[in-house]
Amino acid sequence: MSDQKWWLFYSKRCPHSMQFIEIASKIPEVSKKIAQVEVELNKDRLPQWLKSVPTLQTDDGVISGPELLKWIEEKSKKDLEPSPMTTSGGGFDINPYSSLNGSDDSFKTFSSIGSKNGSEGMEECKQDSSGKSLDQMQTERAADIRSLMA
Repeated sequence: MSDQKWWLFYSKRCPHSMQFIEIASKIPEVSKKIAQVEVELNKDRLPQWLKSVPTLQTDDGVISGPELLKWIEEKSKKDLEPSPMTTSGGGFDINPYSSLNGSDDSFKTFSSIGSKNGSEGMEECKQDSSGKSLDQMQTERAADIRSLMA
């Protein structure tokens, strides 16, 4: 097999797509090579030839529909090992934020629940350091704006 990536165009709403992913995730030889493209999240970047999901673009061409499910069933008969962990750069994690260029930068701007994200201590900031309430500050701001416009 070549080291080239294969592209799986799929939809989470399509039972055949999810069936393909379930079977393919159990075949390391296949799952390591597949980069996923969720069609609903990438409508503006889909190839014009794409007509249905699931569709797999491989080194040998494009496979879709019933032929794709037959193809993956054949592969599953040859190799039934569990797929690699998603951290190994292969496998399936059904990530709606996966990139088309294969980079894993999509989560750098997100933090997990409970991690520090810059909003700690917000409950202590109910008033500014001058002791003014929000209503007082809004009234002063409105007066400032009126004086600038006069």
